[in-house]
Amino acid sequence: QYQNLMYMTAGYLVGRLTDSSWEEQLHKRILEPLGMASTSCCLAGLESSFSAEPHERVRGRIARVPYRCLDAVAPAGAINSSVSDMLRWLRFHLAGGVVDGKRLISKRALGLMYAPQMSVGDGGEDADFHLESYGLGWTVISYRGRRLVTHSGGIDGYRCRAVLLPDDGLAGVVLTNSATSLPNALTYEAIDRLLGLDPRPWSRRFKATEKRDRQATQNRRR
Repeated sequence: QYQNLMYMTAGYLVGRLTDSSWEEQLHKRILEPLGMASTSCCLAGLESSFSAEPHERVRGRIARVPYRCLDAVAPAGAINSSVSDMLRWLRFHLAGGVVDGKRLISKRALGLMYAPQMSVGDGGEDADFHLESYGLGWTVISYRGRRLVTHSGGIDGYRCRAVLLPDDGLAGVVLTNSATSLPNALTYEAIDRLLGLDPRPWSRRFKATEKRDRQATQNRRR
């Protein structure tokens, strides 16, 4: 199942097996070879940089909120990055795990990441999404007849979405510093335009979903 604590455990084991730490291995094996110099995996790296500040809706208004420290479960989502660095990571995936002629991730490992490991559903009422499943660190979907590999991220004051269309040679990432579904709307709008597909009212769809979610939250609190 989708399980953050198991990613934390995997990171801990990486440190034990290499007699170092998950952070050290991440920098040595991935970030440095890819030139991802603006990427860190602890809160200190974020607070000391010119980073976007986190915002949430508080009592009906958008307000600055404190940084959330994830250092204790860092492998499950503590990475802080930039658009330029994330594009380096996505290009690396489109290149099949190779950078500057050097293979960093095996073809087998990449294949397992993109392969369905657990069924999620058929997209419900949305006819554009089918056969949704979870791979290893990626969600795998049939989007309007195309293979789409994607993942969102969410923490206090931030939302993002990264997406790969391996068969079309496309990739993208949207980062925001508020609790919004804008990354989803922009991602699918961009995909539709790049592939020449019939347009969909993504902004209206996701705004309606946000409104329903806020109302559901208020109902639960009451």
